[in-house]
Parts: sequence; structure tokens; C-alpha cells
Amino acid sequence: MRRATLEMIVALGLMCLCIAGTVEAARFPQEFAYLPTAVFAAASLLSLVWAGQSFATRLRRGEGFLIVEPLELRRLALIAAGALALAVAIPTLGFFTSFALLVPGIAWATGYRRPRGLAVGTLIFIGVLYAVFVLILNRPLPVEVWQALLA
Repeated sequence: MRRATLEMIVALGLMCLCIAGTVEAARFPQEFAYLPTAVFAAASLLSLVWAGQSFATRLRRGEGFLIVEPLELRRLALIAAGALALAVAIPTLGFFTSFALLVPGIAWATGYRRPRGLAVGTLIFIGVLYAVFVLILNRPLPVEVWQALLA
């Protein structure tokens, strides 16, 4: 998949998620809705601009609208299946355990084969998740499977 094609797909997907976030944030109580609604709306607009720039790049180069290679389509399907597996695994295994297993698993399935890089990347990713959800937002997360077994 060419970079402009990938950027366009990611930008349009991000735009859809941001629009959904805007709709959801608009349902918050009025005193809490302003900031998340504004941020999601701005992100939707910026994603649309990003998709437009990628599309314009493809037109300037005289390339087709969308060029998808079979290998890249397979990787995209693996990532989508991994995201679905993650959504199913979180309530069962717990938030951090699911990410610790599925992030390197998805990366391995899509062709990344450096164990040290997988381990370091996963630890950094889980560290950021922990900092955001536990330390900053102070949000309760699903109980980890290993915590339930030890309790």
C-alpha cells in the first residue's frame, strides 16, 4: 500500500472515530460537554484535511484513487481482527493483560519479528496506558485475570 493510500485510509478512519466521539461527547452534561465536543470536532476537521491532502497528492502524481496490495490488505485484516480480539479479551483477561498479549501478537502476525523491539514497545505502550488511565484519569479498569486468581 502506498503511503498516500495508507494516509487516506487512516485519516478517514480517524475522522469517523472523531465524529462518533463528537456525537458521544455532545451527550455529556452541558458543563462537561464543551471541551471534548470541541476537541473531537476539531480532530474530525483536521482528519478530513489530512485525507484531502493525501487524495490531492495521489492526483498530482497521476496515481489511481486507491491502490491496495494483497499483502497490505492481509495486514489490515489482521489488525482489525486483533482489535476485535482485544475488545473481547479485555473483560475476560483484564485491560493490561489483554494489551500485553495482543499488541505483540498483532505485531508478530503482521510481520514484525524482533523480540526485543516487541518487548520494549509493549512495555512502553502499557506504561503509557497505565499512566493515562490509572495515574492521570484515575479510572477503574476491569480486574486483571491474574488478580482475580490471586484474590
